Amino acid sequence: MKLLTKFGLIWLALLALPLHLAADDSFWICGEDISPRPSPFEWRHLQEEIPIYLAPGDAGRIYTVFLNRYLEALSPEDQSREPVRKFMALQRSIIDGKNSAILVIKPGPMSDDQLLSGSETVFLIPCEDIEKQYLIDLAYLASAYRKVHDASFEALREQADLTIQERNRQYQNWFDNGLAMWPQETWFNGLFLGESDAVRPPRHQWVLLRPSVGLGGNASDGLDENNLDATLGVEIGGYVRYLEDDYSSYWGVSLLATLGEDAGEGYGVLLRYDQYVLGYTRRKEDRDLGIADDTEYVYIGIDLYNLIHEKKQAFRDYRRKVRENFERFAQEAR
Repeated sequence: MKLLTKFGLIWLALLALPLHLAADDSFWICGEDISPRPSPFEWRHLQEEIPIYLAPGDAGRIYTVFLNRYLEALSPEDQSREPVRKFMALQRSIIDGKNSAILVIKPGPMSDDQLLSGSETVFLIPCEDIEKQYLIDLAYLASAYRKVHDASFEALREQADLTIQERNRQYQNWFDNGLAMWPQETWFNGLFLGESDAVRPPRHQWVLLRPSVGLGGNASDGLDENNLDATLGVEIGGYVRYLEDDYSSYWGVSLLATLGEDAGEGYGVLLRYDQYVLGYTRRKEDRDLGIADDTEYVYIGIDLYNLIHEKKQAFRDYRRKVRENFERFAQEAR
């Protein structure tokens, strides 16, 4: 249900984007509604240049199209007008990213209206020219710039929301499925964190002095219940690599030291796949322990951290059930 709700909100936002782009051109300038004035820069004409859904970077291309089209429509006389020159300079600064594309026309302090980029006044619009085409086109373009800016910002916000959801899923999978770290490993891995790790969880992980428990047996004698003894393993140092973007599986390799039930010491290599570990070690000759020659041992282990965590969680669940049963019994007794 949560997943359906999430996708439903995304689709509603996407549907709202083209509706926003299709907003009408009704606005006032110099105390007069210019909507009835025809212009090639009315939104119903300009929106043919706009993709249905804006992608990052589309806004700059669209502003350039508007600028070139406005230049072509101006006569030499209109190009020399001060408001036009200032407006053209503003358009170029918007394309270069130096100014905001949020253009607003508001009543000025005197008789002329003012055009603002963000909160900064760009120039006063001469109301005595309200009947002239260059000024009508300019007013329509100001409205179009704002619409493109708003739609572009909305598209960026949608993309950011989707990215955040994806990162949240990756980090949650990393916490839930990844190889949990002991304190010394947390400290050691923290030394290698960089800016890229803020983009997504690291795909690799270092292992340091990591304990595990398992069974060890003489490989040459065959592995059966009579040839296996309890063994403590310590991964002296190692490396883990996550296989998928969802961090559901990983493999690793480590240098391994083992101590068997008979106190025999072994050194070798450990391979890991998820929570399963398989090691190969050699035990040195030790006459006092009955180890006549160097011996090859296989080590089958269980990650101790996750074993402790699972037992701890099982105890918490048991304690919670006992508390719930006691509270229910107390309520019924009343």
